[in-house]
Amino acid sequence: MPELVSIGSARLDGLLLTFILSAAAGLGALWLWQRRSPDSPDRVLQDLLFNAVVIALLGWKLAFIIRDPESVWNSPQSLLLVRGSDTDALIGLFLALLYLLLAVRVRKLSWLRLLDTAAMAVLPGSAVWNGLTDFPYRIIYALLFLIVYIYLLRSVQASEPVSGEYGRAGLLGAGIGGLVVSLFAPYPPGDFPDLTAGLSALQWCFILLAAGGALLQVKRG
Repeated sequence: MPELVSIGSARLDGLLLTFILSAAAGLGALWLWQRRSPDSPDRVLQDLLFNAVVIALLGWKLAFIIRDPESVWNSPQSLLLVRGSDTDALIGLFLALLYLLLAVRVRKLSWLRLLDTAAMAVLPGSAVWNGLTDFPYRIIYALLFLIVYIYLLRSVQASEPVSGEYGRAGLLGAGIGGLVVSLFAPYPPGDFPDLTAGLSALQWCFILLAAGGALLQVKRG
């Protein structure tokens, strides 16, 4: 995906467009799962995830206004052309997670069921994201997430109202598989990540995902 995408006379940020397409793919896959599976979650959890995506996008897109409000005053089109930094993306993610935490607590919903729901949206969304960014260097991650998603569709039986089976399998598959894949995945020319204790930040994230899946207690009945 190029940095700027031209549609007629309009110019759109390529990375933000990739985020939107990935979110749409994830939510679309979740909708299809909900249509075909009697064990899929109710609409409330899907709505919470949709709201979280919007919050994360707005946080990433608009957090720069707090740092540099004059840029919007002097150039209103910057709202369309300028995206936030990596720090702003983390702010958006933090706000989305905070929203989910508060919403689940206030509505007395199940965290395990939310993890089940999120797995069926995040995996296909991540596959699209990795397929469109840094092509072809991240295509191997896209294939991994797609394989884990297909495994969940075909093999995991989450028949209990509150289980966590989808979430646990998704965390383990993405974590362990991602760590293995990262050992062989190529990097773009001239781009080599900083290492901490011999591992990159992405590899540490995969380790945390796998650990979370291993420690997750699945409830039955």
